Amino acid sequence: MLIAGKLLRLHAIPVLSLVSLSMFVNSSLFAGDEAIAMITDVVGEVAVISANQEQRAEILMSVRSGDQIRVGASELLTLVYYNNAREYIFSGPADIDITDNAPLAS
Repeated sequence: MLIAGKLLRLHAIPVLSLVSLSMFVNSSLFAGDEAIAMITDVVGEVAVISANQEQRAEILMSVRSGDQIRVGASELLTLVYYNNAREYIFSGPADIDITDNAPLAS
């Protein structure tokens, strides 16, 4: 049992490092801005526009202040803000501006 515990500890460090590196790379991809929210659910066609580049929204994708999200008709999006752990659910059609404290939908 003690040997298994040592092996587990040896393998846990690289896994945690990989996860940390992955989070750092993901948060550093867009103009150096800090991620402020995460997409936790997407149903249908939802697009994230960041730095004038549009990409399909995916679960666990981070978004930054200044990003825009376009939710198509009959589509759904769920966001969680890191600073207050609030969950926001949108049904389309909607255009959402990501701001520092809360998303603004129109």
